[in-house]
This record gives sequence, C-alpha cells and structure tokens, in this order.
Amino acid sequence: MTTRRSPFRERNLPVSPTSFVGRRELVSAVKSALAGAPIVTITGPGGVGKTRLALQVAHRTARSFPGGVWFVELADVTDPAAIALVIAESMKIADQSSTDTVGVVLRHLSDRRALVILDNCEHLVDAVAGLASALVKRAPDLRIILTSREPLAVAGEHVVSVPPLSVPEPGEGGRGGSEAVELFEQRASAASPGFVVDVGNADDVARLCRRLDGIPLAIELAAVQVRNLSIPEIVHHLESSGGLLTAKVRGVDVRHQTIEAAMRWSYDLCTPGEQQIWVRLSYFNGSFTLDSAVSICAFAGVDDSQARESILGLISKSVIDRLDDGDRYRLLEPIRQFGRRLLSPPNGEHAVDESELAARHLRHYAEVVAVSERMWRSGTGQIDAANSVMMQMSNIRQAIRTGFDRDIDARKAGEIVTGLWHRWISGLAREGQYWFDRVLTSPAELSAKTLWLKGWIALAQGDPQAAVPVLAEAADRSLTDGDRVMTGYVTQAQASAAMFTGRLEESARLYEEAVSIFDSLQLWDAVHLLALAQQSWIHLVLGDLERSRALASILRRRSDEIGEVWALSWGQWVSAVDCWKTGELNTCADLLRRSLRSKRALSDLTGIAFALEVFGWLECDRRNWVHAAQLFGANRSIWGPIGNPLFGFDQYLDMHHDYSVLLEEELGIETFDAELARGATMTVNEVLDLILSQSGREVRDRGRTHPDGARGAKEGRNRGRPKATGELTPREWQVAALIAEGASNAQVASDLVIAPRTAETHVENILVKLGFTSRSQVAGWYYEHRELDT
Repeated sequence: MTTRRSPFRERNLPVSPTSFVGRRELVSAVKSALAGAPIVTITGPGGVGKTRLALQVAHRTARSFPGGVWFVELADVTDPAAIALVIAESMKIADQSSTDTVGVVLRHLSDRRALVILDNCEHLVDAVAGLASALVKRAPDLRIILTSREPLAVAGEHVVSVPPLSVPEPGEGGRGGSEAVELFEQRASAASPGFVVDVGNADDVARLCRRLDGIPLAIELAAVQVRNLSIPEIVHHLESSGGLLTAKVRGVDVRHQTIEAAMRWSYDLCTPGEQQIWVRLSYFNGSFTLDSAVSICAFAGVDDSQARESILGLISKSVIDRLDDGDRYRLLEPIRQFGRRLLSPPNGEHAVDESELAARHLRHYAEVVAVSERMWRSGTGQIDAANSVMMQMSNIRQAIRTGFDRDIDARKAGEIVTGLWHRWISGLAREGQYWFDRVLTSPAELSAKTLWLKGWIALAQGDPQAAVPVLAEAADRSLTDGDRVMTGYVTQAQASAAMFTGRLEESARLYEEAVSIFDSLQLWDAVHLLALAQQSWIHLVLGDLERSRALASILRRRSDEIGEVWALSWGQWVSAVDCWKTGELNTCADLLRRSLRSKRALSDLTGIAFALEVFGWLECDRRNWVHAAQLFGANRSIWGPIGNPLFGFDQYLDMHHDYSVLLEEELGIETFDAELARGATMTVNEVLDLILSQSGREVRDRGRTHPDGARGAKEGRNRGRPKATGELTPREWQVAALIAEGASNAQVASDLVIAPRTAETHVENILVKLGFTSRSQVAGWYYEHRELDT
C-alpha cells in the first residue's frame, strides 16, 4: 500500500530532484523585495526559470513565514472563477461551508504571516491581479510571489525580471564562471556520468550555451543528448537545422522561440512512436500513472506494448518527468504545451482525433472513480481509495469539464461527480457543490442518487434546512424507481437532517427505518455502517445508553468483518462521548485517538473537528486548562472553513459554552484569550501530533500532576459549595475515589471485590446524593473535598 502523505500541512513546496544553479543576485533581490512589498511578480519568458527561482526563495525564507508557505499551480486553470478554489485546495482548506471561496481564503489568511506562490499566471492576469490585491489588503502580513510573463500592474507590486543565465563571451571558453555552462555540465553529467567540461570541449559548450541564449530549459533539453551525441555533434545539429532556431511562432517572443526550437529539436530526436505518444500525453493535466497513460494513449494503430515502450523512451530522454513517489509521471508545462500545439495542428502533423482522445480520457477516469467508489462503499481499502482519487484529481477534473463543456458525454461526467461523494463530504464539499450545479444544468436526467448526494453535501456544509426539500425529492424518486438501496440511503440522510434541526425523536425513528432497510437487504456497506454510528449517537443523546451501546457493538463487529474504517471512526467517536459522559476519561481519550488516527488517514476534517471538540472537554475535566484552551483555539480555526460549528447542535454548543466559561474562570480572561490565540496558530498536524503522541501511560501520569483532580464545566461554576458530603457512606467514599481516578464501573467492582451491579448502584446513589449528572463532576468534587473522607 502506498504510504499516504497527510494533506493537513502548512507547507506544500515541491522539492526539485535537481540542484539550483546560480541566480544568487536574483534570489537576494526577491528576498529583499518581499521585505517591503506585499506582491512580488517574477517575470520572464517561458523556460527561463521563474518557477525554480520562486521555489528557491520560498525554501530559503520559509522560517520567516510561520503562518504557512504554499505553492499554487495555475497553469491548468482556465476559468478565472476557479482560481480561489484552486488556492483553497492547494492550501488544504477543506472548506465545506456555503461561504464564497474567496471569502474563505481571505479569512484563512487574514491573520497569518504567510507566503503564497501563484505560478504561471500569464493567462489569468486580470483575475489574479484582482484576487491578489484583495488578499494583501485583508491580510497585511501576507506575501505573494507570482510567476508570469507580464506584471500584474497593481498597487504594491514589485517586479523582478529574470534574464537568461550568463553565457561566456566569444573567445572566453567554457570555464569562465558562466551559469549556463555550470548548468549544462551538471545536467550533462547526470545524464552521462563522468562528463565534464574540459579544454577539449569548453569552446563547443560555450557556443552551445550562447546558441541557446542561456535559457535553462533549452540547456537542460540539450544536455540530456550527451548520452547519444558528442558536444560538437549537438552544436552542429543545432546550427545546421535550417531555420530551426529562427522559426516564428505567432505570439511568442524571441527567447521563447529558442525554447520552441530546442523542444522541436528534442522532439525530432524521438522515434515516430515516441513523438505520437508525446503529443497524446500532452492532453493530460497534472501527473499520471504509467498504466493510465498506456490505457488512454494506446489506440489508432498504437497497441499497449508500443505505447509502453514509447513512454519508457520518453522517460529516458527526460521528456517525461518522474515524480518523487516513483510511480507517477508528468510533462513539464512548456513540454506539455509544445505537445498540445501539435495535437491538432493546421498542417495535420501527427494529428489525432482529439475527440477520441478526450473520450478515452473521460472513460478511463470515470472508471478510476467508479473503482474508488466501490472500494469506499464496500469498506475495503478506503484509505487507498481516498489516496487514489486525490492523486488523480487534476485529470479527474479535466474529464468532468470535458464531459460537460465539450458535450462529449455529460452523463458520464455526472457519474464521476456522483461517484466522488465520499470525497465531497470528507472535506471538498464546496467543490462538490460546484460540480453538482453543473450536473443540474446538464442534459443528463437527475437521478435519485444525484439528489441524495446534493442533500448530503448541504448537510456537510452545515445547512440542513436546504437539505430537507432536496432529500424529500430524492425519496420520491427512489420510491418511484423501486430502488430499495437508495431509499435506505435517502432515509439515513433525512434522519441526519432531522437530528441537526432538533427533531431528535423523528431522527431516531428514521435511523431505525434506514437500518431496517439495510438489514433486510443484508447490505452492510459504509453508508449502512455510518447509519449505525449515527443511530448509536442519537440514542446516546436521548439517554438510552443500553440501545446506544448495543448499536456500537454491532457497528464494531460488522466493520471488523469487512475492514471498514470511516464509519468505524465515527462509531469510536460516539463511544468516546459515552465514556466522557460516564466519567471513564482514559477510555474516552483512547477512543478519540483511535478515531483521530483513522480520520487523519481519510482526510476527514469534519470528523477531526468533532473529535478535537470532545478532547477539549476531556482536558477540562482533567484540569489541563492550558491544553484545553489551546484545543478550543485550534478547533475554532478548523471549524471556520467547514461551516456551522458542531452543525449547530444545541446540546453540544451549550457544553462548549459551559467549558469556555470554566476556562475563563480558571485561567483568567487574558490568559484564556492568549491560549486560544496560540491554539489558533497551530496546524492541524501539530495538534494531531501532540494528541496522538501521548501514550496511555502519559495520560495517567499527566492526570496525577493535577492533585486537585478533574471537574466538569457546570460543577466548575459551583466550585467551593460542597453538597451533602455527610450523606456519603464509607463505601461510597471509596467508590468516589475510584471514579476520580478514572475507573469504570467494572473496574470499581473489581477493585472493591463487589458485584458489577452493586458498583452501578453505588455510582447512581452518589450522583443522586451530590446532585450531579456525570462522573466527571463527581471526580472534581471528590478532589476538592477529599479531606472529609475519614
């Protein structure tokens, strides 16, 4: 299984596999510009090294931007309205709210000292100019680096123009400290180990670098040819190509024409089969796997083995770039654009039926999504399914756009959108809503599944009122279709809508109805198991602990049988809340950690926010006031882009309020606010690392460092007022002491050598006598009044 990189990070800078050559003065110039200008635009022709320069500066200055450093690739963005969405995605803002995306990005950056790189902006200059200006206006500590062939011409912009690398003057030879020669030598030695620039070839290398105008991309493309040609042969080939270097490309400046010529030359050195695959691969957006490339490009006289052989040839010629993870590849943007120009050229050179290529691309990624959905729904391989989709989202988006915009197959595009439901509700609800709006305006007929998912996305955005009518329509459609499975799915979603609109009894009835449908069909998939977790939660809220725990037990058993992770993580959260209510604090912490590990692997940001909320309550009960305040602050930042905190669930909002009041009382308002602010600056990874690194032993030891014990929020408001202390019997004092240590009823029974039912009776009597409703209140009271325990 591929090791998954957590998406929750505050730095996404790509690491180049090759060294950075020269440009010391330019690096200093950009760094100096960042100190005084909110927007720094790096300009220059394609292939001159704008992106590498921006990344080099970002790596060197990252420590100066504690709020985060993000790289945003805009080359594939064609719709100006999608720029903010791409920025949010690159920054891993898992936004599920109905707030405008620009507003979400602004809110996320408003109080951060952060650096954002917007790469390849030239085709979106006006839109990027407006957005960049709005960002720096709202976020005074934000810095933006842009790469573009032209400046934005906005207030606060500092322009740094990138010239070609320095080249030797005629007669100077190749050893005069030239950056271009240094780059050629490094790349050539990588292609052909042992290559050096020496007296025998220095003049030819210098002439070659001058011929290529010192443009890095052109030099790198030429350097790889030392595997097959001598330096004089490379120079001769360039100089004798008859118009190759001066061929006019409409709309392209002189230096870019040189890059075009260098790529044309590399293209001419490829076999006809490699040329054909180069052109077809240019249709891809972002990275791709070898299998995907073969599947899509093998047609019209090219079989699978020929396509694979040509792809491997292009890899060896450095036309195709292998990414860090080893099994994914890409075409660098200038190389891809060169291929795109040849895809359907006016003169018909290597022209292919682009419609056929687009249709194959659409069908392939529709199948990728379908396989991922089956894995997720079945419960087997959910983490792999999430990884597979997220790594291929650029091509999946292109496939969706192709289906809708070019009217190749709107229905197939709609199938991709609905098939990605597990991603939309796990942190990409805003994007899901965007594509569902396209489905609604497409010629494809709306299905019950489409309506169900549209309603579910509204729930994920914290808008249950909007979900209710959509789900009602979905229910009617599924009944008309006679689709019992979909009827169960819709009923489950309607139960959730009822819960989050305060109709708890109706919610319990609907969950029961949904689970009954699933049981009658013997359908134990991820949605069914999630319904069990939700049903367990609603009974916990209603106070029916026996029913809640029975359902949790069924969920655990069925999840274990099929290897399901997602619904189980929600079940673990429900069981953790149960343990918190009954004062079994260590068990609660253990369950929350199990849930958080799974939710982190699944990128379930909403689930993480719910779990961290309860962990904050838990830390309050342990009197870990500072840590609790920091968790509240961190979670406040997480809930911001998701939408309505705790989905507006009144009982838990009240609990959050009570604990906030307690924290203010214990820490003082100034300290509480300071720790909230400190928590708000923590990344999700930092918070999770802190919580998940704590072992059970560390939890118990930390609890002992607070001799006054734990105290619940409502008890905290009444501290100092002992209640009926003389009424406790000696045995009840013993039970209270064990409760304060975090013991469960079973542990109480074992320690005191009494029957479990007797232990339960003692606990119930203590709660009644002291007027409390939770074990955490008993624990706090005991530590305040244990001197009375005689």
